[in-house]
Amino acid sequence: MKRRLVAFLTSLTLHGLVLGAGLLSFSAGLQMPDIDIEFTEVTLLDPNVVQAKAPPTPEPVVAPPPSQPETPPPKNEGDEAAEPKAPEKPDPRKTLGRRPSKVDRLGPTNATFYAFLVNRRIRKLPFADKGIEVMAPLPDFEFLVQGGGFHPLRDFDYMVIASPDIRDVTQTFLAVQYNLPREEVVRAVERAVEHTGETITWEERDGITLGNPKPADPDRPDIDPRWIVLLDDRVAVYVREEFLPHILTGPEGATKTSGNFVANLTRMRRFAAREPTAGMQVVMKDIHAALRRVRGLPFPMPDHVVVTVEASRDPTLVVEATFLSRDDAKAFATWYRRDLARILDETWTIKAVAGWIYRLLELERRGARVRIAGTFTTKQADTVLDMLASFSRKVLHKTPEQAERDRKARETMWRRRHEGRLPPSAAFEAPAHEPEPTETTAADAGAPARKPPADAHATSAERPKPAAEAGAKSEAATPSPAPSKAPP
Repeated sequence: MKRRLVAFLTSLTLHGLVLGAGLLSFSAGLQMPDIDIEFTEVTLLDPNVVQAKAPPTPEPVVAPPPSQPETPPPKNEGDEAAEPKAPEKPDPRKTLGRRPSKVDRLGPTNATFYAFLVNRRIRKLPFADKGIEVMAPLPDFEFLVQGGGFHPLRDFDYMVIASPDIRDVTQTFLAVQYNLPREEVVRAVERAVEHTGETITWEERDGITLGNPKPADPDRPDIDPRWIVLLDDRVAVYVREEFLPHILTGPEGATKTSGNFVANLTRMRRFAAREPTAGMQVVMKDIHAALRRVRGLPFPMPDHVVVTVEASRDPTLVVEATFLSRDDAKAFATWYRRDLARILDETWTIKAVAGWIYRLLELERRGARVRIAGTFTTKQADTVLDMLASFSRKVLHKTPEQAERDRKARETMWRRRHEGRLPPSAAFEAPAHEPEPTETTAADAGAPARKPPADAHATSAERPKPAAEAGAKSEAATPSPAPSKAPP
């Protein structure tokens, strides 16, 4: 089974674990054995069962007491008073990610992959835009974020991604806490839906606004059962239809979802406070249960992985992997320290590209747990994100030219919004004097995420560029001047 999302997320996890959760581009020539991965078939669980046991409310986070300055040493006669020493800053390589992650409480409990982005901490980092390039090729990003004119880091304070089956994009659960007026979010979603040849009708249920994008062509099947739901506290979710009863009123005889993941989404700030310096947390759990068979991997597979990335100009990355046994953890540590080091040393080109990353990372093992941590400079972090963006494009079949056109379209939309001073709807108001990016053609686009209508000129995976389309509409809407009469 080879699907693009499987290759992206699984390879990023397995190959990335080699040098710390996806910090290498293996296009440089590092020869890994062919990895044969077979997934266990995922059966959609009954939400009544999934949500039967509500996880407990997250613990309140108590701020540590302020550090007291050290008592200055006694001064000698004639000497100036000695200045107190500033308290030493804890080393994030030792402290980051030490608390057990609870990110998995922000998504459906049957999911095995969770990602939590604290956008409000990331947006001011010098390499923040490079992180966008890693996400940009994903189908949901093209559909909702770029299609709606959103800026993923400026318009959203928090983002959650979860999935029980990474092979199927329609299984993906998305949630954001936005900082825009609700009516602007509605308009942006409508714009994104329109680009794919679909329509959305909003309805109110129990005081909650929700809608299901459906093909405008009645003969075209609706292949994505997810609904867009606008909750309280400026939280929007993109969720499968099976979970709607729990979001709205809960199953018969059960209380409303006050203790499950939906209620937790309104407390994203509290979950972020558990790791006060983290910009991103990724949790992969029950890995062995999700994979029926793995062959060719040169080390034992962990069962639980937590990746934490610091929101800092010089970020620290920490990977915590829990194995099924102490022996498995020991075997992985041996492979990492001995075999991987030998592989890097044997080929000069590989060492030149990847050796510096390996040297930055430190591994420690305690029982069945392995911890890999390292701190990168701003320039090194920038380089790593370039690697990941290239890997993302290759796996999702996006050419560099397509990615560049998308990037320019996003920059154009952001300029039209006056860098956030205007809402997303302003991104589609194309000035007559501004040149538009060239649209991606269907031949250049990857496989469609949604089947387009028969008369559509482009696939939905292509996601026609909002700026270009708006410019065309603006020009078409401008009346031509009436022809002047010729003189007699």
